[in-house]
Amino acid sequence: MRDKFKRHLRDSGLKVTAPRTEVFEFLEKNDLTTISAVIGHCGGRADRASIYRTIGLFRELGIIHDVVAGGKRMIELSDRFASHHHHLSCLRCGKSEAVSDRVLESDLDRIAQKNGFRQVSHQIEISGICARCQRG
Repeated sequence: MRDKFKRHLRDSGLKVTAPRTEVFEFLEKNDLTTISAVIGHCGGRADRASIYRTIGLFRELGIIHDVVAGGKRMIELSDRFASHHHHLSCLRCGKSEAVSDRVLESDLDRIAQKNGFRQVSHQIEISGICARCQRG
């Protein structure tokens, strides 16, 4: 994915810089995260302003998108740079887990087509109580 990312920046007339690479690599390893977590991880290698500019640029270029999970605004790599998935979010501990389901994707396509709709994107979050919190 890193080569695809670098090519995307260059094709957009942009340079591949250390802060951009650092933020991308962190997002590659962390499915759903907050801007605070990105700053915490990259803070020693990139200043706060560069990280905020990078996040804004990544949004504009479609590298990341915003997701609301567990009532919090978070970011993750877009489907262009990560596999498509949805999230299960625990309302008690805040844990969020990525899930993929081909049957669900097929059903969503069928529903869109049945209603004369051409689906471009979708996000699904299931909120509830995780198994660990149910036991505790």
